[in-house]
Amino acid sequence: MKALRSLARRVLGRGRPDYRELLFRDLADYLGGRTPRRILEIGPKDGQDSARLVTLEPERLVLVDLPAMAPQSQAWLPALDAARVEYISANIMYSPEVDRLEPFDCVWCTGVLYHNPEQLRMIRRLYDMLVPGGVLALESATARARGLRDANCVQIIYPPSPALKRKYHISASRGSSRACSSVGATYRCSWTRMRRLATSWPAAA
Repeated sequence: MKALRSLARRVLGRGRPDYRELLFRDLADYLGGRTPRRILEIGPKDGQDSARLVTLEPERLVLVDLPAMAPQSQAWLPALDAARVEYISANIMYSPEVDRLEPFDCVWCTGVLYHNPEQLRMIRRLYDMLVPGGVLALESATARARGLRDANCVQIIYPPSPALKRKYHISASRGSSRACSSVGATYRCSWTRMRRLATSWPAAA
């Protein structure tokens, strides 16, 4: 029976749309034909989102990823428009080079937040990098269990096991109410709601 369920998941899962493509379509619809002058992408991974963001025709697309990802990024970077694209190898949370960047009209960040142990501080950091009225496109997984991946919910794993802490970069102190988020499902945010929430959080230290 277990093998049958596994086969069914593989078969039925085929043909599902790429959530990052859906999120990009949402962004394009929200922009309504407007062209962001400057776009920042955090953690470009395979470059697929970078290629989509270039189609918005910004004057500048800045990509920031960890130094360990530089060799992987070099495999797809040459295919992008070099006149528009700038690649920075750094940790966005602690980089003086990132601190010196001009604000952006749009910040794009998918599949990165749950890796950071300072998640609220990171969201505030991204928000602070926007121009007034700019757009923060933020996606992060909210559930790990397979049965919850398509549900509109948040799965909290507390207290996390040592194995989970290592695997998902979770930080949670004993006795603390700062629970942890996990990985798995897509969260498609409301742009205006995200901006409103971000303004209520304390500024990053």
